[in-house]
Amino acid sequence: MALDNLYSIEETVKQIQKELTLKKYTNFVGIENGTYKGFARIYVLAAEIVAYTDNKIEKKDLEDYLASYQTKKTLSMEEIWNIGIFLQIAKIQS
Repeated sequence: MALDNLYSIEETVKQIQKELTLKKYTNFVGIENGTYKGFARIYVLAAEIVAYTDNKIEKKDLEDYLASYQTKKTLSMEEIWNIGIFLQIAKIQS
């Protein structure tokens, strides 16, 4: 990995830590059972989007994924507002 990429990732992690405190994270609806038990459902959704798109997320596709998810379960405004942070986390972890 190039040093400039490492620097970019480090800066992104710092920004995520600043914006997404533990207190804020625990306010998100969590998964109650299964492999992702205890994880925020918006994180799981973001991780699935990143995996499905191979880290190439287009605005229209993201809108479609969110709309499709909400045919089964409604996301809160807080979850929708913070999807970007969770997509960044999922991209770093992939």
